[in-house]
Amino acid sequence: LLFALTVLATLPILNSVLRPLRSLKEDMTKVADGDLDVRTEVCSLDEIGQLGEYFNDMIGQIQTHTEDRIRMEAAEANLRQNLLQSQVNYHFLYNAMSTINALARRQDYERIIAVNTALADILQSNMVLHNDDMTCRLSEELNVVRDYWTIQQISLRGDAELMIDCPDALGDCVVPRSILQPLVENAVKHGLLPGRPPLYVSVATEDTGEGTRITVEDTGPGFLMSENSDGNTTIDNIRERLKSQCGGTLTIVPREAGGTKVTIFVPRSVPQSGSNDQRRIP
Repeated sequence: LLFALTVLATLPILNSVLRPLRSLKEDMTKVADGDLDVRTEVCSLDEIGQLGEYFNDMIGQIQTHTEDRIRMEAAEANLRQNLLQSQVNYHFLYNAMSTINALARRQDYERIIAVNTALADILQSNMVLHNDDMTCRLSEELNVVRDYWTIQQISLRGDAELMIDCPDALGDCVVPRSILQPLVENAVKHGLLPGRPPLYVSVATEDTGEGTRITVEDTGPGFLMSENSDGNTTIDNIRERLKSQCGGTLTIVPREAGGTKVTIFVPRSVPQSGSNDQRRIP
């Protein structure tokens, strides 16, 4: 009887000790699962209560440091993206300005307006530094390609043709900025050479159901014949931005008929329907 009375008398004491310990254990399990918003309840001022306060202080400091690290990483990523995106081919700018000067000497005002308008559109697209403008619609990106081609047709001598195929349903797809014009520029730089056959460049888009596939093909000698090559800063730039901004990919393979085929895949959460009919270069 004495033993039973002793047990009954000690049960409330044991419960008052074990309950906060069990609660603290559950809160520690939540933290281990990644929940840094949890805080344990402090019900006493004894050693167990102090342990709960230490626990809350520790989690608060961890949460603060984690949030600071995330902000720093995000700021660093945004800065890197801005630097990558703001890269402009100054050789291309020099050629465009030289073309405008040459046209001015010939008083070819219509072509001056065409080159100047296209150049202004390209600069506006490539030199955006605001975080909210790191992406654009696919139709806008294709317009930059057309503007670039307008300048090239006037400034360069050579037989070249650009073909763009983009169903209307894919025009609103969101893609990183400045991923297509540098590829077309590379194709022109390495493929439109004296004594070579006419250069054909095609940009074709396709809905895969899981995202948008963009294929840039040319009939040139091939400016990069392996996707594992590290010698092309432009390709590395685009590949890195695709990966970091949207989880996209870029692959490069030689065409069977000669030239280069670059395939970009931009995943998206909401599939869009579109025609899969493509114009193919010879």
